[in-house]
Amino acid sequence: MPKTSPWRKAWAYRTSAQALFEHEAPTLARKLYFEQGLSHRLLTPEEERRLGRKALKGDKAAQHELVAHNLKLVVPVARHYVYTGVSPLDLLQEGNIGLMEAAKRFDPRKGFRFSTYATWWVRHHISRAVVDRLRREVRIPLHTEQALNELHDAREYLLKKGVEPTVSALAERMGKEPDKVRKLISFETRFESLSGSAYGEDYESGYAGKKVEDLLPSREASPEEELLAERTKWRVRRLIPMLPRDHEAVIRARYLIPYRRSVEGTLEHAVNLLIHENETGKPTHREIGERVGPFMSAGRVLVRERIRQIEEETLEKMRKKAA
Repeated sequence: MPKTSPWRKAWAYRTSAQALFEHEAPTLARKLYFEQGLSHRLLTPEEERRLGRKALKGDKAAQHELVAHNLKLVVPVARHYVYTGVSPLDLLQEGNIGLMEAAKRFDPRKGFRFSTYATWWVRHHISRAVVDRLRREVRIPLHTEQALNELHDAREYLLKKGVEPTVSALAERMGKEPDKVRKLISFETRFESLSGSAYGEDYESGYAGKKVEDLLPSREASPEEELLAERTKWRVRRLIPMLPRDHEAVIRARYLIPYRRSVEGTLEHAVNLLIHENETGKPTHREIGERVGPFMSAGRVLVRERIRQIEEETLEKMRKKAA
């Protein structure tokens, strides 16, 4: 596979930064992440190891240099959380804290690149900030909150040890069955999936999530096509709250995107309840028709074929509007 050229990497970085600051673009932040992020080249493996050895011994200058040369790692992660209600500047601040923590703890003897290790820390800090904020808005059972805290603590412990926080590693640390850890990660990321997640759908990575842009047809794409599709993906994420109420409910239920707030006895509550009770994947059309249908405008149980029609019609309209 041919290497990605420097200008293409710069374009990808600018695209991510523009998406992050699409609605809120303070001059200082733009300057920092457009200019600082592009002004430092990537380190060679040898330079990385040399700085890593010094940084691990507490050399502040080496730690600072590792951070400066990898500042651009924060933006691609942070931009996936831009619609969670946490401001871009706060997302960047949390990501930077994770990057600085990685610079202090990176051990080149472990065999992985700094970018890989640092991305774990950046994700961890941003994810925790987002979930902490949403906890204040969405009531969850005390035992679930305690389990989430235990998950975060286990993940942070593994990161400090330089161990990738996979499901198996988390399960061993927490003393739980892997399946229970997967369900806990799934519950955690349903908060994050209010507007998208930075993590793919690989539960074994210790992070999991569902991207709203997955509603678009998936296909193999060249780097140029992926970059050109960025704006389309972000438009799709913004379209969901603009849908007719019934259609929005079906899409949210099918793709596990809960409402931020809900009141018992309402359509929103029925959708959120179905999402949180579902542990095996997205609800079927039949389940949505039976559980959510009575709260839709029809006021009755809807057959699965009608739910399927609503889903297909809505997705087609979203694709056209996002194009």
